Amino acid sequence: MAHDSSPDFHSVSDHLKHLGRVWMIWIFFVLRCADLGLVFFAWHGQNPAPLLRGVVVGSVLWNTVLIACVWQRRAWARYFLIAVIVLVIAAFALALMKVTNDLKRIDPRLLQAGIGGLVLYAACLVPLSRSRAILRLSMSLGGVQR
Repeated sequence: MAHDSSPDFHSVSDHLKHLGRVWMIWIFFVLRCADLGLVFFAWHGQNPAPLLRGVVVGSVLWNTVLIACVWQRRAWARYFLIAVIVLVIAAFALALMKVTNDLKRIDPRLLQAGIGGLVLYAACLVPLSRSRAILRLSMSLGGVQR
């Protein structure tokens, strides 16, 4: 029997790309929510490292650019996005450790914003590194990576 070539037919590959796009939209919005917490932390008076302001701004810009590149099927962008997220987590984790060790009285909102932002960033690493749908989305046509 001949293969159904009607427009209603969708391959597994098309479904994975669609699911990958849904994941990337989810990741975009989760990262923006995390950035709100990290912005609060970076501009708070008890922040031990004013340099974190630049880290937050750079992270917002590069995460957005790299998500757009993954959407445009650039395989390398997924790896760089993972690296940027890991570096931001490391920078803010060090600052959180410094805050908790140095200050006698810590604003609980500062800790909540910092830890919440880091948890959301870490949550984005799971689908970026494990999802076949995102991997399929980031690959070019024919399975050859660009």
